Amino acid sequence: MTVITMSRTELSRLRVMIDLADGRTRVEDAAALMGLQRRQVYRLLDAFRAHGPDALISKRRGKPSNRAHGATFRQTCLAIVRERYEDFGPTLAAEK
Repeated sequence: MTVITMSRTELSRLRVMIDLADGRTRVEDAAALMGLQRRQVYRLLDAFRAHGPDALISKRRGKPSNRAHGATFRQTCLAIVRERYEDFGPTLAAEK
């Protein structure tokens, strides 16, 4: 048995997809419930039929953000803050 970790949003999408796949819900209603367009609902439905609940899990989970700065940039910034502002505590320096 495989354990799948899902967020609340993904779980609610799973419930809607099950209803949609069983014919209990219309695509328009599913789109309104999930806050998506019909095109995205069809895309999710195709993936759900092909791969099951795994298809609804975000592919970005566990990966770094696209907006994240590199480690070198972070170390440079922290060095500048420590050099110029000795009275900053470690928490405040890390936040800035």
